[in-house]
Parts: sequence; C-alpha cells; structure tokens
Amino acid sequence: MSTLLLILSAALSTPALAQEACDAGQLATDLKEASPQGAARAFTALASCDAAKAKAMAGSELPRVLSGMDGSEALVAAVEIGAIDAATAWTGVLQSDERAGAIRALGDACSESEAIQAFFVERAETLGDEFWSQRWYRALAGCQAESVQALLSAQLDQGIGSERGRYFGVLETYARNAGAGAIDKLVEIAGHEEAEIQINAVQFFADAAQVGSMEGMDLETAGKAIDAINALAPSLTGKAIEQARITLTSLQDEASADALAGVRYKDRVQADGTFMWGAITVESATCKNGKASQRFQVAKVIEGGQTWPDQLAERVQDAVDVNWDLDLATRCKGEGTTELIVPNSPFADKTAHRAWVDTMLEGKKDEAVKRVVRLDHDPLSI
Repeated sequence: MSTLLLILSAALSTPALAQEACDAGQLATDLKEASPQGAARAFTALASCDAAKAKAMAGSELPRVLSGMDGSEALVAAVEIGAIDAATAWTGVLQSDERAGAIRALGDACSESEAIQAFFVERAETLGDEFWSQRWYRALAGCQAESVQALLSAQLDQGIGSERGRYFGVLETYARNAGAGAIDKLVEIAGHEEAEIQINAVQFFADAAQVGSMEGMDLETAGKAIDAINALAPSLTGKAIEQARITLTSLQDEASADALAGVRYKDRVQADGTFMWGAITVESATCKNGKASQRFQVAKVIEGGQTWPDQLAERVQDAVDVNWDLDLATRCKGEGTTELIVPNSPFADKTAHRAWVDTMLEGKKDEAVKRVVRLDHDPLSI
C-alpha cells in the first residue's frame, strides 16, 4: 500500500489519533489560502488529517488543483475519502494527456483500495463508451480485484466490433490483470477463425504469465499458458503459429517453440513424417594460375519438424562442415569465397526441391567462368 493510502487509512479508521497528530483547522485554512500551484498538496495534507473536513471542502477547493503529479495524488485522496462528485468533476475537465496521468495514478493505487475499485466501476457505468474510448481501462492492468476483472471480461464478451485496437487493448489489460484466470478466455478468443484475432490472443498469454513485469514471470501461469498454446496450435493459422512460437520463447519453452515448426509447415510433411529442405554451397575461386572456377555442392536436408527457416542456415552449416569438403580455392592454391544457400520453407516434394536448385544455380553461375563443377550429395540430416 502506498504511503498516501496508509495515511488516509489511518485517518479514516482512527480519526481521534489523526486529529491529535495534526491541526485540521490550520490545514483547512492553508488549503483555502493556497495558490493553484500549492492547492494539491494542501488538499492531500488535509485529507490525511481529517477526511470529513476534506470531503466537505472538496467541491470548492479541488477545482483549483492543477494537473500533474501532485494533482494526481490529490485525486487519489479525494476518491479515498469519498469525494466522488468532486473527483469526477476534476477529471472531466482535464486534457486527454493530463487525464491519462491522473487515471494512471488511480490505477497504481487501485489494488489496495476498494474505494478506487468502486470508482472505476462507477465511471465505466456512467461514461459508457467514453470509458473505453478514453482508455480508462489501461490503468487497470495491475488492479487485481474481482469487480475490475468482471468489468474487463464483460467488455470482451461484447465481441470485437469495429474498434479493434481498443478490443485488443482491453484483452491485453485483462490478461495481465487476471493472470491464470485469463487463460480460458484467451483460449476461447484464440479459437476464432480470423488470423488477427488469433495472433493477439496468443500474444497475450505472455501477459497473463507476467512476462516482462518487475515481479518476474509467474511460472505456474506460464506452465498453463504453454499447455494451452500447444493444444491450440493445430487449429491456428500460419501467422498465429509464428506468434505462438514467439510467445512460447518468451515463456522460456524453446523446445515447444521449435516443435511448432512442424505444425506451421504441416502441409509439407513427407510420407515418413520428416521435412525436406535443401542446401547449396557456392564456391568461387581464382586459382594461382589466374584461372577462375566455380563448384556447386547440392543436397536435400532432412529434419523432423523442429527447425524454423531462421534456424536452418546455422544447423545446415554445422552438417556441411562435417560432411563436405569446401576446399576449391585451397586445392588450386588460390583465393576464393564460399556461400551457403538454404530455402525459406520446406519443400512439398522432390520436384519442388529440384526446381529450387535449378533456379538458385542459374542465378549463381558466373558465365565468365569456364570451369564449373556440380556435386550432388546424399541428403544431410540435421
């Protein structure tokens, strides 16, 4: 609980003690005489000393409070002591950026304050669509209260509608707020047939597990999220599977992330359950005698559905280094270069592989080179 809320709580629960420790009359005078720049701190000080007196003065004095950090603290104090009308009026005249800061301050204090939780729920009911269009909900990610979670969930239940960005913003907020409690709803939404909706829902499993939070990832929720994503994967579109890979990686499950490659390219799986890629090395050398030469080495690459395109080159290079001699320049005592070429997706069949090889070799062949050698190898397994 913040220092301000602790002070206000003490003032509300033990008014006699609070009055002994402060001079409410003097603080009320200070508030009346305060400049607009000092009114926020004066109001907060009175609220921490005598909640009833501050509430009585809120209607006349809070309008003089300027926006900013001090103003936001005064707003929190006003809501805490029940000066709801004054707090509502004050936020209502703020500019959008000023209001965002004030709402954020309320959100920071929300988890420990039933008064602020109730204020958010009331604002949603009163403002209606403006509550969502003005993005009040953004402040609720850290407000773990049943009433707040119910508010966010009910908004999601209305469906995506035309305000897609807003819908996804509410979903992100709900996921981070509800944590493990958001898993079922994320699964439900990810079951939609549209790729954009799937992608966003899958992405927010990481938010439910608190990835990137100061407290660190919630391992129990992360485990539930991993299980949910793996169960969803066969029904996801290609782009959503790619997002699932990113999310699983953020959840620190590299093995599951790699295994999704087989799901992503399930339409390319071979009869024996493997996936066929390809590898070409292009060696270009200028020999000691001044003559230029090229050598192409070609093979299929076979793997079990655990490799993504951006992982392929490194894994193939390791296999090439072990199995092939790349020594064209060395053999003719000259200088040269070696390039490895791999495809950006697995092949459906041998015909597709052959066409890719022919296209790559045609593009790499130097017409000025008279000596060109091609070596076809047995498949490489990675």
